[in-house]
Amino acid sequence: MHVLRSICDEVHAYRTKDGSLIRELMHPDRHGNARQSMAEAIVAPGGTTLLHRHGETEEIYPICAAVLQP
Repeated sequence: MHVLRSICDEVHAYRTKDGSLIRELMHPDRHGNARQSMAEAIVAPGGTTLLHRHGETEEIYPICAAVLQP
């Protein structure tokens, strides 16, 4: 079985409408996974992301660090 890997620093990042920075680390079109993607989202302190839906896929966002607001 051939495993495709993404090296985070080598994945092109793009800015979204809400200003967050996204890197798609796992994508169905490139990795052959069934309807799942995994992305790194960088959100500025105090920032938020826009609620959105994907009609045919689900996204996984691992949370690496967070500051919770009261």
